[in-house]
Amino acid sequence: MLILISHFNLNAQDFITQLPEGTFSPEPEEVEDYVEGITIYDLYSSYQQQPLIRNIENGAPAKGKIEDFYSNGFILHKGNYDDGVLTSFTNYYVNGAKERKFKGKKQGEGSLICYFINGYVKEVKNFNDYNVIESENYYNNGVLKEKIVLDEETLIPTLKVTKNNENTIITKIELIDADSLIYSKEVNRVGGGKMAYGRMVLDTNSGVIINEGPYYTYDRDGELTSEVIYAGGNVKEIKMEDREEAAIAYFSYEPGEDNTASSDGVNESFPDEGFEAKNATIIPENFVRFDKDQDAFISNKELDYAVNEFFEDESITLTQINGLVNFFFDQD
Repeated sequence: MLILISHFNLNAQDFITQLPEGTFSPEPEEVEDYVEGITIYDLYSSYQQQPLIRNIENGAPAKGKIEDFYSNGFILHKGNYDDGVLTSFTNYYVNGAKERKFKGKKQGEGSLICYFINGYVKEVKNFNDYNVIESENYYNNGVLKEKIVLDEETLIPTLKVTKNNENTIITKIELIDADSLIYSKEVNRVGGGKMAYGRMVLDTNSGVIINEGPYYTYDRDGELTSEVIYAGGNVKEIKMEDREEAAIAYFSYEPGEDNTASSDGVNESFPDEGFEAKNATIIPENFVRFDKDQDAFISNKELDYAVNEFFEDESITLTQINGLVNFFFDQD
């Protein structure tokens, strides 16, 4: 009996990556990855475009029900096979709890549910035409962590929701105009309450959803604090409201050649944080964190990056961003 194994070790045991012909009775650590779980049977499942074929002792493709057990006799796997391909199955942790369950509808379609060892759902994937059209990831307390939905025909994202482990929606991106590929984006504070709201579009060249058009930020009382206008994922104009002085400061600029957005709409190509510039002290102390290349100068790219950070990092204040803007225009 031949068992194919990989060349890396897990807990000092060889990790099995393919099923042998005939009986299969592995040690638990030979099939269970600490992060991914028991994935060996996924390779033989009908949602794969080119699934592996499981054979029985005489080399013929497996048919009907097959059960596998750990070396200690506890149940590992119950599967239904059709010409060596799994049409449905359930895997089990060594303690008897479900590890994952797949139920196929037809070739390339079905639903896969994975579980934490405590019994809570870990992940859900729904397949259509071999593609994952809906996925859900959960925290180990049973709360939804992230949900992504794609259009079945075009595979264009239609919804992405992320939550914290207290079930608060942190971000929600939803397709609101399928013809123009326009999305709405909602960002909430960890403790609840709207933090930002705006518009995004799908960049068909990169396949990434980027900021485009107006984007509004709010304080903890729900009052509007700024309006940011994006173009191609970059900040084009910002209108900030200082409610204490009852005045609105406007500024705008044309992005320069160095103002190129990365695939996620945030500027990149900054050096390591450990790099030190000789003249870093020229930058006021409260703006040093925004001088990413530490050249004692705030560039268009760095200003864009600071604004993006402002939306995600509550430690950055509106006053700080307003001051950075003034410094940007005053510097030589």
